[in-house]
Amino acid sequence: MKRLMTFALIGPPVGAFALIFIVIPLQAILDDSKIEFGLVQVQTFLALIPLSYVVGIIPAMLAALADGAARNLPIPVRILCVTVAGYLFGFLPLWWPLKGGGKSSEWVFGLVGAVAAATCAWLTTSWQQRAARGTQSSPRQPDKSGRP
Repeated sequence: MKRLMTFALIGPPVGAFALIFIVIPLQAILDDSKIEFGLVQVQTFLALIPLSYVVGIIPAMLAALADGAARNLPIPVRILCVTVAGYLFGFLPLWWPLKGGGKSSEWVFGLVGAVAAATCAWLTTSWQQRAARGTQSSPRQPDKSGRP
């Protein structure tokens, strides 16, 4: 349940952040376009947060299911698998309407899902490790009265 909530609440805004600050500049570089950074990008990111939940909740849930399926893998392999799944799930909403008929640089839009899925997978892994360390109790030392 915590995994689903993490991916649902954190994944879409991280994807919006990746879109504005990673994917669009990367696509501009690949297409030899002009890149501009400024307050407009921050305002666009803030405006996209509500829309990111509408567009990104289903890919985020699918990435959470992939993370749950990979929970027994070693941590680096798990995060890598979830990142690849996030790339695919993040690219499908763009590819489906375009039917693959766009520019050759459109593959970068899968990075939206990849960055969000990797971030959420890393967060859930670190929280699970912290919880596991917290449940391992060390042997109690008796106090001065001799009672354990």
